[in-house]
Formats: sequence, C-alpha cells, structure tokens
Amino acid sequence: MKTIILSAIIALITAISVIVLFHGDFSQNTITPKANNQELSSKTQTQNYGGKYLSSAQEIGADITNHNSDGFDFELFTSNRLAPCIGSVSGRAKWIKSNVAEASIAGDPTTQESKPCNISFMFDNNKLILEESNCSGLHGVSCSFSGRLYSEQNHPCDDESIVTSYDGRNPNYHFYVVENVICSKTNADCTKDKVFQVMISQEQFIVPSLLDDKPVKQCRIKTLTGGNPIRTTIDQNDYSITNYTLPKHMFYPGKITRQINETTESIVVTTTGEGVGSYKSFNEWVAPDIWGSADARLRTRVMLILSN
Repeated sequence: MKTIILSAIIALITAISVIVLFHGDFSQNTITPKANNQELSSKTQTQNYGGKYLSSAQEIGADITNHNSDGFDFELFTSNRLAPCIGSVSGRAKWIKSNVAEASIAGDPTTQESKPCNISFMFDNNKLILEESNCSGLHGVSCSFSGRLYSEQNHPCDDESIVTSYDGRNPNYHFYVVENVICSKTNADCTKDKVFQVMISQEQFIVPSLLDDKPVKQCRIKTLTGGNPIRTTIDQNDYSITNYTLPKHMFYPGKITRQINETTESIVVTTTGEGVGSYKSFNEWVAPDIWGSADARLRTRVMLILSN
C-alpha cells in the first residue's frame, strides 16, 4: 500500500513541477571577502586566474579572459546565459591587490539604474568570491556569488549541467544515508569486489524505479519515470557508482552514491543522497523504502550467485 501511495505522490509532484516556474534565490551565495589580502606591490601577476567560475549550484558564473598584469576582461551570466545578472554584463577589471580586482560599469538604462555598478573580484587559488553593489539586476537577479574554477573533476563526463557540491545553507539542502546488509562474510565468496560486480551488472541495482537488466555504463544517461533524467559514473577503485540528477529532474541538482563496504561480519551497500533540489522532506522520507527495495533485489541476486 505504501508503494502505491509513493507512486501516486511522485506522479503528482512530477505533474506539478511541469507547470510551475522555478526561479532561484541567489542571495544564499553571497559571501563577504576576507580582509587580509596581500597588497599589490607591483604590476606583475605571478598567478593566472583566467577561466570560467561557477557558483555551487551553477546558477551564476563569471568568465575571466585576457588576464595580464593590469587586469582582465570578464563576463557575468546566470543559468544557461538566458538572463544576464545586470544590464551590461561584461567589462574590464583592474588589480588593486595581488588577488583582488575591481570594476565599475556605468548605469544601464534598461534597468533604470543611473548609479555605476561596482564589482569586486577576490581570488583564492581556484576559488572566486564576487561582490557587486548598486547593480540592478534583470528580474531581480543578484550577481554576487562564491564559486570555483570549472574543471572536469567538478563536472564528471564533461557535463557542465552536473552539480557535484551543494551549499549546506540552502533551505532545500538534504543529506541522508541508507545502509543494508547484502551477504555474510562467513561465505568466502561474499566479498566487496563480488558484490560490486553484481551491482553494476544490472541497472535495476543502482536505480530503484528502473527494473532493467542492462549493465551499468560509464556516463550513460537514463530517463526515469516522469521524465526525470540522470547520468551515472562508475568508480571501480572505490567500489561505488554515483547517479547525478540532470536539469528537468524533480530533484535537480542532487546526487546519490551507492558504495559497497564491509563490516567485521558482512558486506553492505551504503547509499548516500545529497542535494539542494526541491521536495527535500519527500526525498528524505522515501529514501529508506526505495533504496531498501533496490538493496533487496541486489541481495537476492548475490545470494543466488553465491549458492551456485
């Protein structure tokens, strides 16, 4: 009965998510720069901070180009570059300290703003803290954010839509852990490697709503019930897989990792979920049941193999 209720709730939420327009509150990303920055003692910059920086949920970003000892060019943007943060989103910043630069943009008539828009950039290795003031954003969007330099490590499968880290201050932030025993180590064949190989042999063991016997493939995209897409990565060394939600998924952005671990007596599968997508309470509520079902299927398959 609970399974039927869960299925009905998921279908209802999916339908609602299609007709509701979500727009983010970027104020959570604002961080005040540290005061103890090194003064700029010369025009020579020893570190190149050029590149693309993205906020933790990738709603806001900055492209830093043409970096030299005097400054750099920049462009600010929001998700998919559909709505710029401010009327005039590009310009040239000048260094005022060894890792801090500033820029001023004239008021933009399209935003009915006459005061100059002031922007401060503070770099710390591969991090950027950007603060803006007097910038009237289109649609009320603020450009202030704390972000990291884009890299393949931050975006598995070279997929820029994948979000790998989440702001714990976000009101939608959730984190849960579900762990279940798969087999007893009294059976010599009950090993981490054996259970992991069984887990990635069929997709039904990594996605609770997908009863598919196809093998798990690196970076494969699957669209689940209700049109919810995910992309999966495999870590053979860590005995784990990670499913990342993609745009249009009801729980985007978020991820779950299923890792095979061992205790003194058993081999277990540990499922960790984390994200800042909508429906936080619902996500945490259904986790034990849906992953319990996937673990039960995995356990049945493992025990069948071990019995032969």
